[in-house]
Amino acid sequence: MLIAAKDSLIVIDPKKDQFRVSNPHQPQFLALDVEFELSNDHLLPLIPEALSKMLGLEELELRTMAINGKKEKMPFVGPVRFDFMGRMHFSGGLIFGNHLVIGDRVLQGMGLAIEKNSNP
Repeated sequence: MLIAAKDSLIVIDPKKDQFRVSNPHQPQFLALDVEFELSNDHLLPLIPEALSKMLGLEELELRTMAINGKKEKMPFVGPVRFDFMGRMHFSGGLIFGNHLVIGDRVLQGMGLAIEKNSNP
């Protein structure tokens, strides 16, 4: 998969490359290197509940989201520090799924974007 960084392209392999995630408010919880997926379909990161617990993330609110055509309330947690390839971004995320999904907000905050013609 390709991601764009300013005027260059970076080839990444989500099966080998990892995001480092941490809780900046509770440093007693260790930072974790986590496999991930990239998605243009999600603005916010999707964080598995188990990862949220390992990082000691705090539920900040419930947000109503459309999932498979149905509205569901999902916990919004944070803050989360995301580190990748020497870049860093802080964000909250939604508790959902079994693996970390990095959405547009985190990538844009790092000055990155998924190339539109890139195949996963």
